[in-house]
Amino acid sequence: MDYNEVEKRVNSLLPFKVKMYSPYKITDYKPLYGKIFSDYLKEYDFWGFCDVDLIWGNLAHFITHDVLKNYDRIYSRGHLELFRNLPKITNAVIDDYSKYHTLENTMGVSIKDIFSHSYAAHFDEGPHLQAIMSQPRINARNYIHYDMADIKSTKKQFICINPIDNSEEAFAYFKWENGVLSGYRLDGTFKEFAYAHLQKIKMSEQTVKDEGAFLIIPNKFIKVPSVIDSTSTKVWSEEDKDYEKSKLNYFKWLRFKHIFNGGGILRLKEKIHQYRAK
Repeated sequence: MDYNEVEKRVNSLLPFKVKMYSPYKITDYKPLYGKIFSDYLKEYDFWGFCDVDLIWGNLAHFITHDVLKNYDRIYSRGHLELFRNLPKITNAVIDDYSKYHTLENTMGVSIKDIFSHSYAAHFDEGPHLQAIMSQPRINARNYIHYDMADIKSTKKQFICINPIDNSEEAFAYFKWENGVLSGYRLDGTFKEFAYAHLQKIKMSEQTVKDEGAFLIIPNKFIKVPSVIDSTSTKVWSEEDKDYEKSKLNYFKWLRFKHIFNGGGILRLKEKIHQYRAK
């Protein structure tokens, strides 16, 4: 399906016309996928979305049958979310705009505000979607666990951010072996992950043959060495100040771009609402 067809499907659902501006803007429409692609989803218990900059581990070790049975929304980060295919959940965003106005009442903006600018507001994972999904009328049972390696993009070494409490943990490298993904610390201990999120990290174009295993080190995929010694892991864990400075400058530029693309208007409306609510 091409990009224009997705835009047509979005406009067939909404009571106002939208332009999707750029492929990255589609992140704000991910919570509508259950409606946009409903003709594909009739026979499925769940629908969802994920990013393309992921290395998958064994999801069945984390999203178990018990999790699928007892929860309606699995995870809350835009790089992977699953939603139970129920009308109250699938229709939640559009119904809120047309009937309930929860988002406007709690945050001072509507989905029309979010969809009307080229600014990607991270509606797929931020407080706006949570404000809708947490309403008693929906009563979605949320499964919020830190199962992923969400790698900090401003550092060359691997620092994983826990999205629940914003704590950080360092790993020297990751190993993928027969479908299982693990992060290894400097002391040799390791932790299994559902997936690794390589957000805004440019990996070198190094081919790894399908030998059932490979390593992920800063900016590279490599074959598993016969020996992984402490010298190698220390090198992989070293800071790179020039890399960090370059990344921080990039994100400063990105923040200014977001402001001019509509993020400033969105934040202003939210601030005015907060002020009036006091």
